[in-house]
Amino acid sequence: MTAHDPIARYRLAQSALADLSPDARIQARRALLRANREQVETLAAQTLLGAVNAPDRAGERLLWFWFNHFNVFWQKGLVGAALSDYLEHALRPHLYGRFGDMLRAVLTHPAMLVYLDNVGNVVGKGNENLARELLELHTLGVDGGYAQTDVRETARVLTGLGLRPLKPGRRNPEEHPLARQRGEFLFNPYQHDAGAKQVLGRKIEAPGFAEVDQLIELLVAHPATARHVTGKLARFLYGDAATGAQCDRAAKVFQASAGDLAATLEALRAAADAARPARTFKDPYRYVLSAVDLLRDGQPITDARPLTRWLATLGQPMFACRTPDGYSLAGDDWLSPGQLAQRFELAATMARVVPRLTEPPREAQALWRADGTQTVYAALTPAARQVIAAVPAVPDRLALLLSAPEFMYW
Repeated sequence: MTAHDPIARYRLAQSALADLSPDARIQARRALLRANREQVETLAAQTLLGAVNAPDRAGERLLWFWFNHFNVFWQKGLVGAALSDYLEHALRPHLYGRFGDMLRAVLTHPAMLVYLDNVGNVVGKGNENLARELLELHTLGVDGGYAQTDVRETARVLTGLGLRPLKPGRRNPEEHPLARQRGEFLFNPYQHDAGAKQVLGRKIEAPGFAEVDQLIELLVAHPATARHVTGKLARFLYGDAATGAQCDRAAKVFQASAGDLAATLEALRAAADAARPARTFKDPYRYVLSAVDLLRDGQPITDARPLTRWLATLGQPMFACRTPDGYSLAGDDWLSPGQLAQRFELAATMARVVPRLTEPPREAQALWRADGTQTVYAALTPAARQVIAAVPAVPDRLALLLSAPEFMYW
């Protein structure tokens, strides 16, 4: 443990609560939550800055996809303190790597282990939360052909994946020859169910953590995982325009390449229908980022804090989905009268604020004449263009542009 590790600091502060009086404990808990909230707000703004400004904006937005796929909720225990490390070490290094490597990094990260209660999954006292979501959400999918016995056996494989002990006990698990440790993560062989297991008809009986590697290899190679993962990627990248043939081709590449994500992404792009006849209602993340892209006109923005507030207003705050399935990628799930009303109100705010967030700030008249703005304007119906052209104030014209049905879809 190092003093600069926010996960370790949080665990020490949380452990120290037991020595406080009841009133002091309440105040200390509030202080911990407040510190976590501030860290998460800062991280959300930094993450959105990358999604808008970074040279590899596509990669930054893929990072959001994978976080949503492997969702954790920041208010659960140490998760808020662990979020930055989760993004930078469990997800980002594997965006164009192998799915199995990302899966292993997720399964051994304190954020996921705490969020889905695997810290309590020990031999003789099992917890199936992580095992169930691993099969249903992260790999095979709800229709992936697994049974409750597979969930139970998977949970047995995952026993002992938790956090290193803060206080020394009778036996030091870190000194066990089969122990695995990185930072606050520890595979504790003393808490692992060492008996043989059978998952999806395959026997798993390697020593210690090698069982987890066997399980990951089994899940990555399963056709249902290829279909589920590539289907979600296709929906994120192409929405309702993604075709069954496109997904089938990418799934075959995923399976043949043992989960090579760069090859899978290339297969999805190569099989994309250039015409893309189907349009999808934008979720809040895509709507806000596309509005900001239009209104900044190629200039970097200097402050993404307003973006975090706008996403929260539209019901998709960063890192705050409570359930492990993450935010829906289906546009229709976001299409409602209430969502539209909020966007109409927010469009006026974005039209005024975003041009002031760039360096240098953008003038409204120049922004209206910009190629990107005029391209969107030209795609509107003649009646819509006539209404917008009659509005004298340029910020109001921009707000109407962001409120147009054509802009709400992609």
